[in-house]
Amino acid sequence: MPALRDRRYWLAAALSLLLAAGIAALLASRYDFDAGDWLLRWREMRLLRSGVDPFDVFTRRVQISGVVSLLDAETGDPTIHNYAPWTYGFCFPAAFLDHERRVATTAAVGNTFALLALAGLIFTVARKRTGRSGPAAAIMAAALLLDVFPLFWTFTVGNFSIIAAAAAFALTLALERKRDLLAGAILTILMLKIQVGTVFLIPLLLGRRYRTLAVGGALCFAAACLPAWCVGKSPLTLTWQLLFSGDPSFLSPYTGGLFSLFARHLPAPALLAADAVVSLGASGVVSWRLRDRDDWLLKLVPAAAVVPLWNYSQTTDLCLLLVPLVYFLTRLTRAETRRERGFALLAAAFFSAGLAHALWNLVVLSGRFFPPEGLGGILIGGLAIAYVGWLAILFRLARERPDHS
Repeated sequence: MPALRDRRYWLAAALSLLLAAGIAALLASRYDFDAGDWLLRWREMRLLRSGVDPFDVFTRRVQISGVVSLLDAETGDPTIHNYAPWTYGFCFPAAFLDHERRVATTAAVGNTFALLALAGLIFTVARKRTGRSGPAAAIMAAALLLDVFPLFWTFTVGNFSIIAAAAAFALTLALERKRDLLAGAILTILMLKIQVGTVFLIPLLLGRRYRTLAVGGALCFAAACLPAWCVGKSPLTLTWQLLFSGDPSFLSPYTGGLFSLFARHLPAPALLAADAVVSLGASGVVSWRLRDRDDWLLKLVPAAAVVPLWNYSQTTDLCLLLVPLVYFLTRLTRAETRRERGFALLAAAFFSAGLAHALWNLVVLSGRFFPPEGLGGILIGGLAIAYVGWLAILFRLARERPDHS
C-alpha cells in the first residue's frame, strides 16, 4: 500500500507539472519576453559606471538628453528608477554587457536557473518535512501549478522575484541547519528586492539570529561601497535616498496592499502608511508568538505572507506566497484529524487565491483585454477577502500550540 500511494503521488506530480507547462505555453503564445527589471538595473549601472547617480536622473536633478538609450522614445522621460545600492554592487558585472539583447539573454538564462533551483529547493524542504520523496514531488508540483501565473509573469517581465522565492527556501534550510554565515549570505539575495528582504528581517531579529543579520548587513554594506565610490557619495547616502525614490502615481488597487484597494479615493501616502503599519505589525506580532519554534519554514510564513501587502507590489511579488503555500501543503500531508486537514486545506486555498490577483494583473498590464467595470469591482472585492484571509490565517497560526504545526 505505501508503494501504491507513492505511485499516486508521483502521478499527481507529473500531471501537475504537465498542466503547469501547458498553461505557461499558452500564456507564452500571447506575451513577449521583456527583461524589464534586468534592463532597468543595467541602465542604472551604466549610469553609475559613468559617475552619474541614478537617483539624480530619476528626480531630474541631472539631465541626460544626450543618452538616447536612457530615454523613452515617445515621452523623453528617463527609462530608469533608483534602487538599493547593494543590488547595484552585487549585479555590477552586468554593467559591462554592451547591448540590451545580451541583457535579455542573461535575464532569461538567470531566471531559468532560478526556476530550476526553486523547484529543487521546494522538493528538498518538502522531503525533509514529509520524509518521503513521493509526497515531496507532489507538493513541489502542486505549488508550482498553483503559483504558475505569478511565476510566468515574473519570468516574462524579467523580475527578481523567482530568485527571491528560491532564496527564501534556501534560507529556511540554512537556518534549520544553524549555518548562520550561509544564511547571512542568502539573506543578501533576498535583499536584492528591498521590499522583500526587509520583512524577512523581522523573524530573524525576533528569532535571535544576530550572526545571520550581521553577516547579511556587512555584505550589503560592502556591496554598496562600489556604486557609492562611482558617484562620490557614501553608502548611507545612497540608502537614505531610497526613501525618496517612490512614485505614488503607481499606486492602485492592483499594485499595493489591503488599504490600497481604496487608492482611487484616499491620498497615496496615507494608504501606504496604513498598509505598512497593519501588515508589518501583523507580521511582527505573529513572528513574536512563533519566536521559540524550531520550524523555520513556519517562522518565515508571516514575513512571506505580507510581502504583497505592506508596500508597492505587483503580481511578481506573489511568488513569495510559495512559502506559506508549501508550508500548508506539507502540513496537509501530515494532518491526523479532519479539523487539521480542513484548516490546512483552507489556508492553502487562500494562499493560492493570489492566482486571481495574478490573472487580473496579466489582463490589466497587458493592455489587451479590459474587463467591464463590474467585473473589476468583483475582483477588487475578491482581493480584499484574500488579504483579510491571509492575516486571519497568520493570527490563527500564532494561537496554535507547537504540536499542531
